[in-house]
Amino acid sequence: MSGPFFVPCASTGLSSRILSSLPYFISTQLSDWMLHGVITVPVLQWGHELTFHMSSRYIGPRSVVAVRGPGQGKNELCRWTAGAEYMQHHLKPSLVLHFGRKVSGVWDNALFLPLHSRKRFDTVHF
Repeated sequence: MSGPFFVPCASTGLSSRILSSLPYFISTQLSDWMLHGVITVPVLQWGHELTFHMSSRYIGPRSVVAVRGPGQGKNELCRWTAGAEYMQHHLKPSLVLHFGRKVSGVWDNALFLPLHSRKRFDTVHF
């Protein structure tokens, strides 16, 4: 990815809403937005380990992706970490925009974005 990237776009959850409606948005709104220069970042989400492969199906290796950190529930950290390690191994993302609860040592290249911050985000150049 080259050129300016606006960090606040990554934390909107817009991509996860779009990806939940595949393939409709791939052929209509999403491609229209991309044609007009809107930067889209897929948000990785996973559940049971038998479905990890489904989360990465439409995302190419070395892509920029976003992921929300684990929730606070019982065994959530272990389940989330297993999914994150799977995604790191299979996708090898060039950058992970990690928002929410911070977990260190999972991603090779991550930018942590807190969910609740009063800090002003500037443009990040890659």
